[in-house]
Amino acid sequence: MLSPCVDVYCAIRVHHKGAEGRGCCIVFVSAWVFALRPDPASQTMLDLSNVTPVSDALTDESVLDAASLNQLRSLDPTGGDLFLRKVLETYLRSLDRQVEAANGALLVGQHDDLSRAAHSLKSASASVGALKFSRLCERIEHAIRRQELGGLVTDLAEFNAESARVRVAAQRLLGPTAA
Repeated sequence: MLSPCVDVYCAIRVHHKGAEGRGCCIVFVSAWVFALRPDPASQTMLDLSNVTPVSDALTDESVLDAASLNQLRSLDPTGGDLFLRKVLETYLRSLDRQVEAANGALLVGQHDDLSRAAHSLKSASASVGALKFSRLCERIEHAIRRQELGGLVTDLAEFNAESARVRVAAQRLLGPTAA
């Protein structure tokens, strides 16, 4: 018997240390090649019966783009939602850390750290379909790059509100066991 290769995603944590000696954790997730291989331990099919499918019915399409979510689903070799679940779980952990880092950076005037947090969330958010949040992160990143700092407090308030909506939508997709 063959079992799906489950080690198809790789989360790489990079600890970035800024000029002030403070660090932030950046998580990169990438899909690796899916393959079928024998399960040497049991020679049986991998049991995915305890994996709860991600519900389409609960998707708030104004927060998470259905096409982006479907793209992630298409990467799952089982035809299910295991890969999507792992990506969303990893994203939520990174979201919490980066939102905290962004808020802390603004409080102490570390605009470069705020820009890094926004940059990290920009691409990660786009990959999970949080397109509005991704565009907001890009706007913050560009404002800092152009030294247009007057609207940062307002932008970060919107950033915090949208990150909360993204979190709720992703948790809703994952179901009641999501942290």
